[in-house]
Amino acid sequence: MFWLWLHLLAAVVLLVVILLTVVKNKAIKAVVMTARVDYLIAIISGMMLFSYAWSKSPVLAVLKVLVALAVIGICEILFKRVKQLSLLSRGLILVVVIALGAFGLMLSEGYPLISLV
Repeated sequence: MFWLWLHLLAAVVLLVVILLTVVKNKAIKAVVMTARVDYLIAIISGMMLFSYAWSKSPVLAVLKVLVALAVIGICEILFKRVKQLSLLSRGLILVVVIALGAFGLMLSEGYPLISLV
């Protein structure tokens, strides 16, 4: 349960960081460092959650790992070239991060949020 909440918190923090970068149109050093620490937290908690996801759906678990690694790469590109990217490109990166979060919730069957209702 702890790892699931930690992973969800990492996703929310990453979403806020990307949103700040997209809105400000500037990669602030502290925000970029926060994102990088967040990547580490997400990777470690994701490794702990992988066995549960693998037992539910191995293909989707591997797909989520691949998409998550791609999102980390895309976020780093955003931080490096935020001024060169159009608003549409920056918005698309934000949508991809949101879609990854939704994909993770689907893979966990909505567990951390369903238990609150």
